Amino acid sequence: MIVRAGEKIPTDGAVLEGSSAVDESMVSGESLPATKGIGDEVIGGTICADGTLKVEVTKVGKETFLSQIITMVENAQNTKVPIQIFADKVVSVFVPIVLCLSFLGFLVWYIFPDALNNTSEMIGAWIPWSNLNLTRIGSALFVSIAVLVIACPCALGLATPTALMVGSGLGAEHGILIRSGETIQKMKDVTTVFFDKTGTITEGQPKVVKTQSTGNLSNEELVQISASVGKESTHPLARAIVRLADEKNQNLIPTQNIKVIPGKGISALVDGKKIKMGSAEFVSTDGTKTELTTVYVSVNENLSGFFEFEDPIKKESSVGIEKLKEKGIHCVMLTGDRCEVAEKTGKLIGVSDIHSEVSPLRKKEIISQYQKRGETVAMVGDGINDAPALTQADVGIAIGTGTDIAMETGDIILVKGSLLGVVRTKILAKAIFRKIK
Repeated sequence: MIVRAGEKIPTDGAVLEGSSAVDESMVSGESLPATKGIGDEVIGGTICADGTLKVEVTKVGKETFLSQIITMVENAQNTKVPIQIFADKVVSVFVPIVLCLSFLGFLVWYIFPDALNNTSEMIGAWIPWSNLNLTRIGSALFVSIAVLVIACPCALGLATPTALMVGSGLGAEHGILIRSGETIQKMKDVTTVFFDKTGTITEGQPKVVKTQSTGNLSNEELVQISASVGKESTHPLARAIVRLADEKNQNLIPTQNIKVIPGKGISALVDGKKIKMGSAEFVSTDGTKTELTTVYVSVNENLSGFFEFEDPIKKESSVGIEKLKEKGIHCVMLTGDRCEVAEKTGKLIGVSDIHSEVSPLRKKEIISQYQKRGETVAMVGDGINDAPALTQADVGIAIGTGTDIAMETGDIILVKGSLLGVVRTKILAKAIFRKIK
């Protein structure tokens, strides 16, 4: 297969020629592209970012990584045992009792008609609908049928579907799509909520958070020349710099001799100056490992500045998690992203229990461990990598802005993608079952 920049890789394979950054966020949770070169394996459905790859197909159909995830999802769905609806539990006890009382009433009125008729005459003023002129068998049937009619649990049969219908409609008005009544019942008992990071807690798009000039250039000039070079690349970090220049209404400078080195950086001539932009190694400088992703810029081989990036946290994420914690819900982050990035995000949103650099299968295993401790677990995610975890959890909550497979495996879909939807779902579930009870 020949896969060019911006195209999806059709199926699993191994790189024969070329090198490129590949966006694997849909399967790994890593927000930044992974560099793929000769001999590296690539996954079907991921996106070739900024180079051309010649790929030898190694797996097709059911053997592919995506198909294996789908199989795990199906297995998890098959092992789920639906809990019985509360009303069914009540009716299963109530109906036999009513039948017994009805039969007992028939026997008593049939065996002791005179004594009961005398009692009926005494209280007849308060029960004007009593008919004392019935035969023995007529009185017994009258009482038996009256007990069945009055005590018949039709209200219970109507209350449950009506409450669920109204509750589901109310949820839909607030961007909460609920697949089944069993899901609501499980949601009200949730004690632990797991969150994916990229695209769930965060926006899923890198953003420049710091621009620092270290040479003779001003910060504005650094942005201008970097964006002029970056416009020639499809890399997410380069696009973030171009967006920054657009926000500042800067005019970009024509470039020449553009050279893209996948996974490292890009170089070009701008006004006769050789500009290099990329990793510390690419621009020949020392880079330190920080909580942020950094892109360095050099002019004529001299370091002139750098940009720091982060994936912005959604505005409602911190508030949503705080409200869940106020309700006694334990919040946990599950992500395939780097440890430093995950810990920084956790500090900002108030989550201390973090599992980073985990695979889709490992996410599923971690949730299973919590369930074995007796926790009722909900998982919130948006990517293919979250699908096994979504189905393993007692309640899978999919972000509506995520992938189709995540939404198909989710028991609840948050159309607006806000974590406040998790809080609203919890409140809604309790309110519905309060009405049913």
